[in-house]
Order: sequence, then structure tokens, then C-alpha cells
Amino acid sequence: MISFFRRFITSKVGVAFMLVFLGVIAFAFVAGDLSNTTLGGATTAGRAGAVATVGGDDVTEGQLSDRIRREYEAARRQQPDLTFETYLAQGGLDSVLTRMLSSLALDRFARAQGMTVSTAAEVAQIQQMQSFRGLDGNFDRAAFDGLLRQLGMSEAEFRSEIAREMLASQVLVAVAGAASPPDAIVRAQANLLLEGRTGSAAFVPASSITVPAPTPADLQDFYRRNIARYTVPERRVARYALVDRDALPIAAPTEAQIAAAYRENAARYAATETRTLSQVILPTEAAARTVAERVRGGTPLAAAASAAGVEPATLPGQTRDAFARLSSAPVAAAAFAAPQGGVTAPARSGLGWHVVRVDAVDRTAGRSLDQARAELTAELTTARREAALGDVVARVQDEIGGGATFEEAAAATGLRIVSTPALLPDGREAGATATPQPLAVQVARAVFGTEPDADPVVQEVVPNQTYALVAVAQVVPAAAPPLAQVADRVTADLRQQRVLAEARRIATDIARRANGPTSLSQALSAAGRSLAVTRVEATRQELAGQVTPQTAALFSLRPEAARAFEAADRSGWYVVHLDEVRRGNAANRPDIVAAAQNVLTGQLGQEYAEQFVAAARAAVGVTRNEDGINRVRASLSGGQ
Repeated sequence: MISFFRRFITSKVGVAFMLVFLGVIAFAFVAGDLSNTTLGGATTAGRAGAVATVGGDDVTEGQLSDRIRREYEAARRQQPDLTFETYLAQGGLDSVLTRMLSSLALDRFARAQGMTVSTAAEVAQIQQMQSFRGLDGNFDRAAFDGLLRQLGMSEAEFRSEIAREMLASQVLVAVAGAASPPDAIVRAQANLLLEGRTGSAAFVPASSITVPAPTPADLQDFYRRNIARYTVPERRVARYALVDRDALPIAAPTEAQIAAAYRENAARYAATETRTLSQVILPTEAAARTVAERVRGGTPLAAAASAAGVEPATLPGQTRDAFARLSSAPVAAAAFAAPQGGVTAPARSGLGWHVVRVDAVDRTAGRSLDQARAELTAELTTARREAALGDVVARVQDEIGGGATFEEAAAATGLRIVSTPALLPDGREAGATATPQPLAVQVARAVFGTEPDADPVVQEVVPNQTYALVAVAQVVPAAAPPLAQVADRVTADLRQQRVLAEARRIATDIARRANGPTSLSQALSAAGRSLAVTRVEATRQELAGQVTPQTAALFSLRPEAARAFEAADRSGWYVVHLDEVRRGNAANRPDIVAAAQNVLTGQLGQEYAEQFVAAARAAVGVTRNEDGINRVRASLSGGQ
């Protein structure tokens, strides 16, 4: 995930809206291609305790550290094996700081222009966030408060973030929306999309190459230089005790309890009757009588209704009570007194006079206590198991909350303790390739989500079914195994490296010979290589779809040039030669012109947004304190 962040922040696409602040909060951070431009502002020693100033206000070391940790936790939810060290090494600190400074600068700039965000807008934005909605789909205050506690933020801080990002979004949307590329550039881009290229390609397979067997010294040297490749990441041994709903001892429901449940659900087991009804509603009793008489005389209801200027409505699956709520008690009484195929006399509701035809009658016989016994027993048993599960989980949590150790909490609730092998963060053992079991995944998530000396945690394994009391038993530091244990793997890796190096040499030699007017076939012949040559061609527009790497390579070459590149699966090396370029003409392709217009408008809007962010930072005044930044970097580099 962090690699995605870095690619995004250094791309034009990421200019206006950067990423999600946390996996559960829709904070759109603004910034963009800032690390490679002059948006950083001045650099100075700065005030103690500050990493930067924005418009004279300090951004403190604590604020930056807190934000980095929050974003790391969000990243780790998406990538459980992401370590804090990797997050920092891949630019997490710089990414967070850049977005913080740009967001603050845009906020100050917008407010200086008189822009504000109302309290009502803040509240509406928060209430729309999916993470704060309860089971009924409405805003859940408890969920909101719980997440704030988890984040260590006050409501005022959270709402301040919301207002800041809303202001930034309003500014950048307006700026980006002003983009309008010139027609001449749009036409040139449309022509470029229709440009076609034809070439030829050959493949040098690694499987066709033989290299000498590596010596022990070769293996030792390769292993030493690539030790990180064979290093096993940190693993953790867990101790857990399962609380399984179906394994909990419970008393079977008594006859009295089953009978009571039957009485409480009497409506469910009573005989039922539903009817499919067709009705027309007319304004006067006389008109209703005329329609009823015509239908009884054989006229279809639709024809009789049409003659009266109305249309019939069909209501399937109606109970008497449900239909009474739609009409009135007298109308429903008449409809449920008539036989199947019968037509009622006019009856009145608040809507008018009803004429109802009974299209179908569906009767379901009631069920006696004996007939419902098995169903009720199963329901009562499930309810008891769920209650017992909740009781045991609550007791375990109470024991832990009261200071009990893992062993004491398990013993107090009669749970059996199990130890796992050393697990990776995804629940696998080192070297295993099979998908781990859900239990191993959840146990690993629990032990990697807590400090080694922290209290045990209760982890949900199967919702409403299985929970596990989990504690860290041992931390196995990252380490590389002895060469003897991985000799076969090292030998295969070294051989593959040498085979690919030889394939590269061959492909590069062919490409060198094919540069210029020499065709790829002629170059292969001159190099003494017998390889199949295939024709490749495409338009630039087709690059947006699924094309082969050798086809895509055509558009990185000049005419009559050749290039060698490695296959994505490392199975060999390709040589691609560009034979012909056909210029595009979009004069009669309004669809292509429109597509080019959309692409350029988006790119130009992103450029406008980038430049606006730069101007806002310059106008407000953004100053970085490298000493403070380095202090934060040093304090965080020791771990979480």
C-alpha cells in the first residue's frame, strides 16, 4: 500500500486529492507532485519543537508523529505485513508532511479569501460517512465516539480536519474545473491516439540457455550479496484458547419453554390466507355499481374500468389486515368474504368506492405444537448458545480487565490452551505456500497487532460463532537461515540470474544488429540465431486496453530502431523492432476528438491544481524545519 502512496504522490494523477486519511475516514488530502517541484517552501532551522510553519503557525513534531502513526495504522489494515520501518523507508514521513503542509496552506489561503465551512456542513459531512452509520443506516453517535477514542482525537480536532479538507476540495474543484485545452492541442492529441505502428518481435527463452553449475564459492558469494532475499521476516508464536458457540455446554429447552415459545409465536404458526386482488376505485357509488355489474356480466375488469375512465391495480399476496390498511376495514371484509373469481359489491374507503375481484386464494394450514417442536427447539438452542457465548466472552474480558494472566483467564473460564507454530503476519508458517486457515489468520492478526508484553486480547474468528483469547508467546526475530538449509533455492536463483544474463546478452546483441535499416530477421541471421519472428501492431489508442509488452514497446521506439527488454515473468528476453509508423487522422472521428478533449481537460485541471497549491503555499508562507523533521525521523526509526 505504501508503494501505491509513493507512486500516487509523484504522479500528475495525484495532484488534487491524494488518499484516504484512514481506512475508515474519507479525508481527501490535497497536495500532488510536490516532492519534485519547488513547493517545499523555504528551509530553516526553525523553532524548537516545530517541523514547519504555515503562515506563522507551527506544525509540531508531535502533530507530525501522531499523523504518521495514524496513517501507518490505516496502511497496515490494508497490508497486514507492512512494518513501520518499511513504511518510513518508503517515504511515509515525507508523504504525510507534504500533504499536511499543503492542506494547511490551502485552508489558510481559502479563509483569507473569506471562504468558510458552516457547522451544518461539517455535521452533514460527518453523518454521510459510512463508518459512522449503524445497522439501520443512520448516523451512530456511539460509533463516532468510539473511533475518535481509537484515533486519540477530540471531536473538535476531527471537525477541524473535516472543515479544512472541505475548504481545500472546494478550492481545487473550482480551479481544476476551469481547465479548457486549446482546440489545436486537442486535435493533435486525437491524431496521436490514432497513430498506428507495426513491428516485429523475437523471444530469447531462458529455458534454451545452458550455464555451468555454480561452485560452492559462487553460492556463498551470491548468498552473502542477496542475504535479504532469504531472510525470514519476524514471526510470532501465539497461545490461544477458543470459545466456540457450538461447543459450549447448555441445557436442552424444556417442554414448558417450548410451549411458551409456541404461544409467543402463535401468529407464526396459525393458519393463514393470502389473496391476489384486482381493484378499481371510483369517485361515486353509482359508477362503482356500474363497473361491478359489467364485470359480473362477463366484461373483463380492465375493459369495464377503462369505460369508466380508470385503470385496475393488481395486489398480490394480501392478508386481510394488510389490505385493510391499504383501503378500509369494510373493503377488506368484502374482499375476503368473496370466493375466488368473485367480484365484491362497492365498498367505501377514504380514497373512494372500491370494486374488488378475487383473482386467487392461497391458504396455508396452521401448525400444531408437535409440528413446530423441532423448529422451536432449534431456535431456543441457538439462542441459548449465543447467550452462553456472550457470557463466556464477557467473563474472559472481565478476567483480563481485572489483571488476570492469559493462563488465569483461560483456567477461570475452562478453556483449553493451544500453541501455534511461529507464524508470519498473514497466518502462514515460513516457507508455506498454501492459503492459511481462517483461525491462523485471525490469531496472527491478533499477535501482530499488539506489543509482545501486552495483555491478551479477544479476537473474533467467526462472527457470532467463534472467538479466541490470544497472547504472544514468543517473538522470533527476522533472520536468514544457514546457507545449507536453502542451498537448493540459492542454486536455482543463481542459475536463473546467469541464464537471464546470457539471454540479455543475446537479445542486446540482436537489438544492436537490428538498429537501422536491417530487419529483425536479417539481424537474427547475422547473429546466427534461429528464433521465430512475429508481427506486432497496434494504434496508440489501443495501449489503454490489454496489449502485450512487445506491442507496447513499439511506442517507445523511433522508426527502424530495436530494443531488448526482459519478460515480465522472467522467462527470457524480447527483441522488438519498429518497422513502420502510420500517422493518425481524427478529422472524421468526433468520438476520438471527444476522448482527447476529456483526457487533456483532466490533465490540464490537475496541472492547474498543482500550480494553485504551489501559489497558495507561496502566498501563505510555508517554511520547513529540517532539524525538527530529522528529530521526528530519528524518534520514529526505532519502531512503532
